[in-house]
Amino acid sequence: MTLAGELLGLNLPLCLKPGGWPVLRPCRPDLEEAPVVERFGRRVRFLAARGPAVTRPVRPLCLLFPRYAPEEVARVTPLSPVQALQGIIGAEVVIRDLTQFKLDELARWIEALPAFALTYPDLAAGQDQVAACLRAAAGERP
Repeated sequence: MTLAGELLGLNLPLCLKPGGWPVLRPCRPDLEEAPVVERFGRRVRFLAARGPAVTRPVRPLCLLFPRYAPEEVARVTPLSPVQALQGIIGAEVVIRDLTQFKLDELARWIEALPAFALTYPDLAAGQDQVAACLRAAAGERP
């Protein structure tokens, strides 16, 4: 992330946790061929992203915290900035060399972005939720 709050595309493979494997299998048959490796004490698989590489910084519209739950009803829950920060920490995002300045900037960045928790029972519902959140976030921007 830049100091202006833009995200940088690093063109790295997707890091997929076991909870996402069942929902992604139908659209990514290569998932089963990807080896299972341990990353920070968790089993994951890495897959190359599809589509064009992101080559410039981009400003996010919102923060999304998806959770695949096949037994639950699809729902979108708006999150407070504190809940969004908890979601970032819970996702085990690596924040290197955290200083007070970086923490203050991160807090300002989170406060400026709408954040949503998504619970989805299948991929189609998840895609619909993401699209709805992006539309809502775009409408909130000046």
